This record gives sequence, structure tokens and C-alpha cells, in this order.
Amino acid sequence: MDTERLLRRYQAGERNFRGVKLEGVELRGVDLSGIKLNGAILRRADLREVKLYRANLQGANLYAADLRGVDLRKANLRGANLNEADLRGADLRQASLHEASLNEADLRNSDLHKAKLKRADLSAAQITDGQLAKAKSLKGAIMPDGAVHK
Repeated sequence: MDTERLLRRYQAGERNFRGVKLEGVELRGVDLSGIKLNGAILRRADLREVKLYRANLQGANLYAADLRGVDLRKANLRGANLNEADLRGADLRQASLHEASLNEADLRNSDLHKAKLKRADLSAAQITDGQLAKAKSLKGAIMPDGAVHK
């Protein structure tokens, strides 16, 4: 699927794009609130400043995606692959990141207030202790230093 087709269908009211392949797509600054992209392939996608409020990205592949400044408030990212993703300045408040993989992800200046990171893999992620302290749950998460959170 190409960008124009996705946006046209979304604007027509369609929300379910489960499993869509959008590798390397550029969707900067658009509002896709409530979209269902579970299982979607968004590797290396440019999603800067995209509004994904309450989006379902469960199990999505966002490897090395550019997610700077993205709005992922209350989004479902359970089991998503966010390895090497650039999430600088992302709004992840109340997002569900249970069992998500964030290896080497850049989370500098992202807001994790009440985010759920239970059993998430944050190995070598760029994130501060202050950011992690704002998360709602970290039980079983692999921390940037490799330790497992109790």
C-alpha cells in the first residue's frame, strides 16, 4: 500500500490497516489517531510528528523508524519492535509498551508518564532514570544496563 492510498482510506473513515506493509514510508505530521496498524511493517518509516493517539500498533515492526515528536499517547505498542527507533521527544504518556523491544532505541526527551513497560526490553536504550521513574510499570523489564527490573 502506498501513502496516498492509506491517507485517502483513513480520511474516508477506514481505521483498520492491520498487517499493512509500509516499509520506508514517509507520513510526516499527519493525524492518524485511532488507526489500527497491529502487525504492520513500518521498518525505517518516517513518522515524525505523526499523531497516533490511541493507535493500535500491537506487534508492529517499527525497526529503525523515525518517530521523533510522535504522539503515541494511550497507544497500544504491546510486543512491537522498536529496536533502533528514534523516539526523541515522543509523547508516550499512558502508552502500553508491554513486552515491546526497544533495543538501542533513542528515547531522549520522550515523555513516559504512566507508560506501561512491563517485560519491555530496553537494552542499550538511550533513556534517563528520571524518565523511567515516571513509568507506571517496569516489572520484568530489561533495563539499558542489562539488569532486569524487579
